Amino acid sequence: DALPISSNTVKLVEQLCAEMSDGTVSSNVPGLYLQLGKSMRYTSLPDLENIYSRIEDGQLCPNTQHHVQEKLSKLFLNVAARTGVTSTIEFIANRISEGKIDRATQELFAYHTSFATKPESSALSAMSKLLLSSALQDAGFVFAATALAYEYCRQTNPECITNTEYYTITTQVAELAGQACRNPSRNEDSVQKAIVYVQALGHLSRLPDSAIGALSTCIESKDTLSRMKIQALDAFRRDPCVDQLKQSAINIFQDKTASSELRIHGYLASIRCLTQNDVEKLQSILDKEESNQGEKSYSHTITDS
Repeated sequence: DALPISSNTVKLVEQLCAEMSDGTVSSNVPGLYLQLGKSMRYTSLPDLENIYSRIEDGQLCPNTQHHVQEKLSKLFLNVAARTGVTSTIEFIANRISEGKIDRATQELFAYHTSFATKPESSALSAMSKLLLSSALQDAGFVFAATALAYEYCRQTNPECITNTEYYTITTQVAELAGQACRNPSRNEDSVQKAIVYVQALGHLSRLPDSAIGALSTCIESKDTLSRMKIQALDAFRRDPCVDQLKQSAINIFQDKTASSELRIHGYLASIRCLTQNDVEKLQSILDKEESNQGEKSYSHTITDS
């Protein structure tokens, strides 16, 4: 008979311990590593916590040198970091909060969290708590947070916009983006960080009001750098029918003092979800162009739409 999932995970850990007991890594370890990852996908958070605790205190790898237990512990965390299901996301988030995850494993975790399988709202909550730390408000974790939110909407809850955990985590990122656009810096490091926050909102297929407001601010503020505006115009591509953002894009297209590149991006953003009213607004702008160049560039798209 098949072992219960948690028992199978324990068995694999014990087998890994045996293969590593002499301080070397045998040829069987890679295969066991992969099996452990498959088993973890179906192991509950309480069971993961219990197994890890037993590894740490030596119950699952007795009569071995301390460095072997350390290797086994790191291997267990590494497998969990790349598994990408709700229980492992919560488990690794707890370990990060405890300061037990090195930077390389954190980056591995952020990458695989972006492609999570059927994440539950508790996974969003775990990531949201991590984002409260300014040390974790970098590209990897911010991208992972909104990518996870997108997968939650796509795979788990199509009505995610009404979910409290979804609202919380997306609003956290929106506030970071909005603050960066309201108080723009010319310091290159700050600019790059601000671009990351705006780009992260581009993962979302359901934009909360906070994200709509932040992107609108980024697009329309006179103080925002053009490259930031371009990123903001691209960031509502998965939720292209938001009237406020479409109007912001049309305003950019209408602004003759803006660069040609920025105006083109404004135009392209405005036609992703065209209504007859949008067509009339855009055609009116084209009719007022001082040369025919603008009409040649744009009118075919409006007509085709």
